[in-house]
Amino acid sequence: PGERVLAFTTFDATARALFRRLAPAGGVALLTARGGLVAGGRVPRAHLVERFAPRPSGVPPPPAAERVDLLVATDCLAEGLDLHDASVVVHLDVPWTPARLVQRVGRAARLGS
Repeated sequence: PGERVLAFTTFDATARALFRRLAPAGGVALLTARGGLVAGGRVPRAHLVERFAPRPSGVPPPPAAERVDLLVATDCLAEGLDLHDASVVVHLDVPWTPARLVQRVGRAARLGS
């Protein structure tokens, strides 16, 4: 409880299946190359990232009803974003290259996190 979990998978179908299964519990979001999704419908990628990681996004924390505690994502999120509000990174599958694994973990393992 209270942890923010970032779950990565290589496959869009895996991410969508997990999201469908967990979304009814609340606080769960999906981010793939197709865009962001919460239980209430589509959300722009930037807004989803702000809901999951408000501090590095430079925004105030979202209301409790909009907070994302579990972000299921494909590797489209594995590079270029600072998500150090995440306290746990889960690999739903192991990527083909060690570099991709390092990129995934690097989203949360930042200075000051």
